Amino acid sequence: MRYYRPIIVGICVISFAPILGCGPTPPSVNPTQIGTGVSPASAKISATADLSKTLSYTDFYGGGADSQEPLSIAAAFAHKAGGTWVVFAPKPLDDLNPSGGAGRSYDGTERTIQSTMEAMRSAGTPMAWDTSKGYVLLDFAAPEDLKRIQTQPPVETIGLLLTGPTDDAMLRAFADVERIQIKTDAALLKKRADFRAARNKTEDSDEDSQDAMTDPTSSYRSSPSQQRTIDRPEFKVIDKLDLSGVMQRLGEYYGAEMVSTATGQWELKAYSDPAKINAEIARLKQPIDEAAANAPQPNSSFEARQTGQAASSDEIAQAEQMAIATPIGAEAIAAFDTLGTLGSPAVPALTDYLDVAKPQCAIAAIDTLNAMDLPAAKQALLTFQQQLSAPQKGSRSATARTALKTKLIKILTGGSSPEVKKMLTDAAFDPDAPDQSRSSARMALLKIGEVAPFQSSVQQRTLGVEPAFLLKTPQETGKSDTAADVAAKSITCITTAPAGLDTWAVFLSDRYGDPNDIWLARRRGGQWAEFLFTGKAFTASRSSYYSSSSVTPTRSCVLSVNEDQVTLGPPKGSSADDLAKITKDMSDPKIPMEQRTKLAQKYSMLQEKAANTLGSAMTLSLTELRKDTDHDGLSDLIEKRFGTDPSKTDSDGDGLPDNQDMNPLAGPAISDRATLLQTIFSGIYGGDKSTTPIIVVLDRPYWQEFLGASARVLCMTQDDYAQQMSHLAGTRLLEFTGPREAEATILQQDGPCLFNDAHTKAEAHFFFNNTASAQSAMTIMMGSGMPTPDYIARFERAGPWTLKSIRRWKFDTAMQVYLKSMRSVTSSY
Repeated sequence: MRYYRPIIVGICVISFAPILGCGPTPPSVNPTQIGTGVSPASAKISATADLSKTLSYTDFYGGGADSQEPLSIAAAFAHKAGGTWVVFAPKPLDDLNPSGGAGRSYDGTERTIQSTMEAMRSAGTPMAWDTSKGYVLLDFAAPEDLKRIQTQPPVETIGLLLTGPTDDAMLRAFADVERIQIKTDAALLKKRADFRAARNKTEDSDEDSQDAMTDPTSSYRSSPSQQRTIDRPEFKVIDKLDLSGVMQRLGEYYGAEMVSTATGQWELKAYSDPAKINAEIARLKQPIDEAAANAPQPNSSFEARQTGQAASSDEIAQAEQMAIATPIGAEAIAAFDTLGTLGSPAVPALTDYLDVAKPQCAIAAIDTLNAMDLPAAKQALLTFQQQLSAPQKGSRSATARTALKTKLIKILTGGSSPEVKKMLTDAAFDPDAPDQSRSSARMALLKIGEVAPFQSSVQQRTLGVEPAFLLKTPQETGKSDTAADVAAKSITCITTAPAGLDTWAVFLSDRYGDPNDIWLARRRGGQWAEFLFTGKAFTASRSSYYSSSSVTPTRSCVLSVNEDQVTLGPPKGSSADDLAKITKDMSDPKIPMEQRTKLAQKYSMLQEKAANTLGSAMTLSLTELRKDTDHDGLSDLIEKRFGTDPSKTDSDGDGLPDNQDMNPLAGPAISDRATLLQTIFSGIYGGDKSTTPIIVVLDRPYWQEFLGASARVLCMTQDDYAQQMSHLAGTRLLEFTGPREAEATILQQDGPCLFNDAHTKAEAHFFFNNTASAQSAMTIMMGSGMPTPDYIARFERAGPWTLKSIRRWKFDTAMQVYLKSMRSVTSSY
């Protein structure tokens, strides 16, 4: 039998299994006093649950049912139906049969919550419910047990769930079932509700939706019921308790104590004795400390612990990533929430958990302190950020440190104090921070109109010298990689081949947009002397089933160079013909079964060996690869990728040759529109040292020069970008859009910008994608990825234009409509 120690889980949920017919009936009392109002115990509870709502699979499993235990299932029902629920479960740890679960039934009809509950009961789940008093009274037992609860409150409970639209409604329903009076302090209920609202705001922040996919700290809650939006009180206890025990837990949930003032009468009171507060904090720390002790250790690895040997830096990084991503337990989360409800006295205890060596506890403590909205709590977070940013010796905890810094940047986005502004500015220019962290810090400053840190009085229009690739041959690559190699992002060649005095190599690079772009390199006398862009992509024969890496392995193709001709092909033994022959032999009945079994094993080995190898051969001409018709330093193949004119040295006619021009497709522009767009560009990319190309999508009449970045900037139309998207997945994207129906607004439109009649206020719509992921752009276009959010920048001027704020835009923009149309066309094939 599973054993669960007594816990309070979630927002406000209590579970009990009633033992009915025991003990005297509690005296009947008339009023149930909640907060500032007094109402009869039999009064109906407002906001009745709607059991006619359709319950989809996502609602059922993503809305709270992290298991098939009765209280978890009831929580999913309540989350969807709304209203107030009191749920008893005599056997709260037994899995139930949901009879096909939610969604469609076997005959294809959609199920409502009501029909799902009826289907469960028909399938043999003991359950009965009643909604006559305005709340749902649900008992996972026989109907006669529910009737006994309605006439005689249970003396003992094992599983109980309480939830409602408000704390007031939830407590009224529970008091009605138990036939008791509960007198509360409105301030205590408000304190818990405010904390819940602040927590909800933290978890549903308007950060870029891609953060949620890439940031391991965004899902420290371990189950669907913990990860769902906490928008209503829920109180849950799984333990064998009498009424006094339940009331004690209920008081603890509110960071207070529930005192019995007379028979059947209870009062929720704030702690007045410091010793009791300290004792409660110590009690809450116990489940957190237990969770921390059982958490994965971030500075070791499984192999290192098994062998007793020191873990390598890669193993430590993987262990730290696992430690960060592993969610903390439900009991510990509940303890953090109650500490947050206690307020100021709990800040020192929560601060103690801001420890990079215990990242899961640190993440939970960060969210709790942020939701408390207290000066001391905010100061603790700023101090922790400073500690994380201080110089560190060694690489241990580097992954956890970076993740926690990113987490702090995301939650401190609303601050406007000098300390917060400085922290965000430092983070925006931190060369050791990941791109997403720097981007989050920038957006946090832009949201409050702080664009000055990213604007420079000297705007560079020319590119610096393009750095040479740092290549290593397969023979040179191994554990001897130095820190300098890692910092310089050295690239391991796929394969090499001699040709006279030269050695040729094949490697992949996303320098011009596609991570699968094939490049050739020529080495003579120990020095790499030439790098050639081929314009071809490495297309693997298939992906490895077992491989977790997206890096193309070495020797995944063969190379030969014969004068002007370069040939690339699959390695020997990996061709489809070899696999087809073995397949044919395996199905040949004339071959003995034992031999066919060996062939099957050989097929599996050969198939795995062939994974991620070049799918088909290709022949290239060195003359064509080197061809530069206009002699501007960019080969014709590179100019084709950029969209510049291979027959013109200066494609945009601004006096700068294409190979030096930071904006080879657009010259300077002078207008209010150009000023606003440049301000947005500066905010996102100004001062950034990354050389990853930036694509700016604009209608052609509005193309302009964008300054302030260190990378090449290419203007494209939506159609051009759609056609080139598969080759630009490694670039950064800034899309200037307009409202879906610009003509319906009261503002004057100028390209992607809208102005008022007096030209003193303006707004511009945009979205951007800085993930530089090989799949991001394509998955967004096809609708299978999480699209980046649209933003709206608002400007005002009394003299020069001033950025006032940047906020999420909630309605369709022109680009979103375009993407939707593209998806509909794609889905029709």
